Amino acid sequence: MAMVGLFWIAEGKVDLSRTLLSRLTEGAATMATTLAAMSAWGRAWEGGSPRRAERERLLREWVS
Repeated sequence: MAMVGLFWIAEGKVDLSRTLLSRLTEGAATMATTLAAMSAWGRAWEGGSPRRAERERLLREWVS
C-alpha cells in the first residue's frame, strides 16, 4: 500500500495510475481512445465510483 494524497491505495494501482498519466502527458498514440474511454466511464458512473476491483480493471484496460 502507498499513500497518495490522503488515500491509501495498492501499489499495483499506483503503478497503473502513473503509467496512464505518463501516457496522457507524453501524447501517446492511444491518448484519444483513452480519453474517450475515461469520458464514457465518467458519464456512466456520474455521482458514484465503482468498487476497487472494477477501478483497477478500468486502469488496466486504459493502459493496455
